[in-house]
Amino acid sequence: MQHIQLTNIKLNQIRIFMTAVECGNFSGAAEILNMSQPMVSKTIQNLEQELGIILFTRSHGRPVPTPAGKECYAEWKKIMAQFENSIEKAHATQEGTSNHLKIGIGSFGTHRQNLYDALASVKNEKNVDLYLDYQVMNTLLPLLLEDEYDAVCLSGHMKNQLAGKGLHSKLIYQSNLAIFMSKNNPLSKRRSLSFSDLKSESFIALSADNDPQYLDLLNQLAKQAGFTPKISRYIPNELSFKINLLLDNGVALIDDAIDLQDPAIKMFPLKDLRNDLILVWKESNQNESLKELVKRL
Repeated sequence: MQHIQLTNIKLNQIRIFMTAVECGNFSGAAEILNMSQPMVSKTIQNLEQELGIILFTRSHGRPVPTPAGKECYAEWKKIMAQFENSIEKAHATQEGTSNHLKIGIGSFGTHRQNLYDALASVKNEKNVDLYLDYQVMNTLLPLLLEDEYDAVCLSGHMKNQLAGKGLHSKLIYQSNLAIFMSKNNPLSKRRSLSFSDLKSESFIALSADNDPQYLDLLNQLAKQAGFTPKISRYIPNELSFKINLLLDNGVALIDDAIDLQDPAIKMFPLKDLRNDLILVWKESNQNESLKELVKRL
């Protein structure tokens, strides 16, 4: 691989390249950036030379991002967003006006009214600029550690991941694990279930790549009940549970806080198996709005 002198790469070159990708042509980028079209073209050529990467093909007078160019754009867009966000946070800290709050939340927490009440009261009473983003559950902790969020809402089965990372947590909602299944399953006619009743069932499970703690929990509960779980489907995220349950692809172990209300699906709470929803944040986070939210939960 070619050695690259990163000190020769300027943020302005990257900004011009990204604008050209977004506009679809150099002339549009030039207009937005208040530059000449030849200057945009020359800047991108220089960037290509510095990187040793062809960013655009130039056929029929229209620049088209190469696969390598698309890869650079996708990654640089994330980096630039983080860079801009860090500057905004630094300004707010310097000026003592850190009156913003960015929370990441997964589907286990999207219907917890007490969380929304606390967020609304902080937003309205303290005039907080509030951002609430939905993310797939297993992405939340890495994003928190990368300072994408001030705090994230996690399912209790992920709590063992917090040790040694300089994190605090607080209970948002006491919840339990539950078994969900299609009403076509004969077991759905029962009044209650224990985990040992599921020995002959196939499970819909989150994949190890997406949530290894989920599989650890499923295997642990099955082992305690005297069996090894059969997996019929590995799914990438918790949103995929519902469609697979509706297709009767197996049963699923899910927090009872998740919203899967559907007349074709039945839930059996596992009353002795807690899996609380928690708010998690960095010990080093001095955001006053976050401190206020924690008080109100």
